[in-house]
Amino acid sequence: TLAAMNNLALQLGNEGHFNEAEMLHRRALDQWERVSGTEDPQTLMCMNNLGLLLNNQGRHREAEEVHQKTLELREKVLGPEHRDTLISMNNLALAYGSLGRNAEAEKVHRQALELKKKVLGLDDPSTLTTMNNLAGVLRDQGKLSEAEDLHRDEFRRCESTLGLDHLDTLVSVTSLAVVLKDQGKYQQAEFFMSQAVLRCTNVLGAYHPLTITNVNNLADALGGQGKFEQAVEIYQKALTSGEKMLGRNHPITVAARANL
Repeated sequence: TLAAMNNLALQLGNEGHFNEAEMLHRRALDQWERVSGTEDPQTLMCMNNLGLLLNNQGRHREAEEVHQKTLELREKVLGPEHRDTLISMNNLALAYGSLGRNAEAEKVHRQALELKKKVLGLDDPSTLTTMNNLAGVLRDQGKLSEAEDLHRDEFRRCESTLGLDHLDTLVSVTSLAVVLKDQGKYQQAEFFMSQAVLRCTNVLGAYHPLTITNVNNLADALGGQGKFEQAVEIYQKALTSGEKMLGRNHPITVAARANL
């Protein structure tokens, strides 16, 4: 069925099998459009999922186009305060951030966060995701203190509402560790990054993009403390895993190679 195809595509994407996931997402989107029309909520869900996958592949301009179209259609069909519309707003802001359009990203994230607090509440997973994403775009603009405060708040809420091993909590601890590293707080960063590597490896596996990102980040934190031998060894691990699972040209692999 189409729903099963969509679910399999999501699972493949979560496991880092991006090419197979993209093929399935496109097939599901095409079939939903033909069966139910472009404005059907399920078609728009498929469109949204394709945009997320493109962003995860580093294809940010394509992702922006897909998310812009999805947001416009969801606002028209579902209204501006519908949960799915708010999710699309968040995803478009993410694409802006990935393209370096940080002022636009911050503006849309702040709008989405205020609407989500109002409609969904502060501890809703979707609200927490937007809090994380706003903090990320603040970090990209050098607003590190505000970003750290947001990340700490969001991480505490994720741990208490979702649990330690939930994917959103793993993303949250990763983000907090990075903003600590950016401020030169290398010991605190190492503590959280070590936790993140351990949890991501146990929950997602050694070759998942988030695990590889955290291995690379841990090496950064070690290097910042002058622990260069350990850092080089861990960078090499990140590079090997990245090349095997993501390919030589994926941004995570490129970052690991540059650090070596």
